[in-house]
Amino acid sequence: MTQVIARLPAIPGHEPDDGFYLCLFCGPPPQGGPVMATLMVGDLAPAARGSVTLTGPSAADPLRVDLGFYREPGDLRRMREAYRHAWTLARHPAFAATVEAVPAPGEDGELEERLRATTFSRLALTGGAAMGPEGAPGAVVGEDCRVHGIEGLRVADLSIVPVALRSPTALDAMMIGEHVAALILAR
Repeated sequence: MTQVIARLPAIPGHEPDDGFYLCLFCGPPPQGGPVMATLMVGDLAPAARGSVTLTGPSAADPLRVDLGFYREPGDLRRMREAYRHAWTLARHPAFAATVEAVPAPGEDGELEERLRATTFSRLALTGGAAMGPEGAPGAVVGEDCRVHGIEGLRVADLSIVPVALRSPTALDAMMIGEHVAALILAR
């Protein structure tokens, strides 16, 4: 599996906001299947926010995860334009020699339907256990990553980040892990 990620300061038709990325991915698709080369585009600055809620009082009760895709006005328009930009890049002669089929963007309604059917998370969700002072709305952990109200438990992953990150998240996750490891060792 090979992946190259580029951050885009802007796409045509949008003010620069460092909110988009392109990913050239070679490997099996997320749902499995033969290896393929894919050019993916993502919005690192969507307005919509998702949620994670409890469905019952037991730890065995499943969580309800709502990613909130395209709930806010403007998010779908941003992704339509980002898809069109990625499609233009995929049609470039440097890619065209290895690309078998690239679905044309089509009309807005058709493209929106495709985006709603194929959009997925970057697999590193943030904010489910947001950091903040005890008593703050939505805060689950303090600055030392200790879970409020539960002795001896820390959360050391991207769920403590209370805002959407405008970058691929692997380095952020490693930094959090190293920070918490240092806190534990300092005890």
